Amino acid sequence: MTSNDLTLDGLGRPGRVVVIAPHPDDEVFAVGGLMAMLSSADYELEIVAVTDGEASHANSSRITKRQLREVREDETRNAYRELGIHPPRFRIGLPDSDVEQYAVALREMLAVRLKGASIVFAPLETDGHPDHDTTGRVAREVAAEVGATLWRFAVWARIHPERITQGEPVRVRLPWEVLERKRRAAATYVSQFQALGPNSEDGPVLPPGFMDHFVEDRELLWRAS
Repeated sequence: MTSNDLTLDGLGRPGRVVVIAPHPDDEVFAVGGLMAMLSSADYELEIVAVTDGEASHANSSRITKRQLREVREDETRNAYRELGIHPPRFRIGLPDSDVEQYAVALREMLAVRLKGASIVFAPLETDGHPDHDTTGRVAREVAAEVGATLWRFAVWARIHPERITQGEPVRVRLPWEVLERKRRAAATYVSQFQALGPNSEDGPVLPPGFMDHFVEDRELLWRAS
């Protein structure tokens, strides 16, 4: 263990833990192993889903937004099953790729959901996707107001590290068994990895090599000061 390694005891005072995901899959990719470890350690884990991810194939001729919502919900349920977790998951339902326009509504909803939370996980406010950045900024403001410890995670900034301005991260080491569960969970998001049809608008959404950053034996976090 190095000075940059973090154990569950170092996360903050015990209590309710809320993970805020801009899109279905963000929480599994970034902190899926940690969620499994928290659940096994009897933390009170909750997920807040900001959008339903319906815009990942916005111009597809093969799938509608309504169908895509259902697909991504199924993928997330399967991912949680692979992780061995069963947390409450609260769907806010803001428009995918347009969260910035609803920042006030997001703040109001997070003020309710984060009330009484001791630890919050949310994206970096410089992650590089507008939905992630807005979610990270609003989560930071609300977490400070309710007195919760905030940890940030990176998704798109993992493949564009120049976007990370928050300094060096801490590492959460994943036991082998947890890592294997996370790898299976990440693999459930087939709609994001594979093309839905022959045209460019049918995907895949995630670039080659994307998942290499999220199936390592560690997860990265940045603590908000």
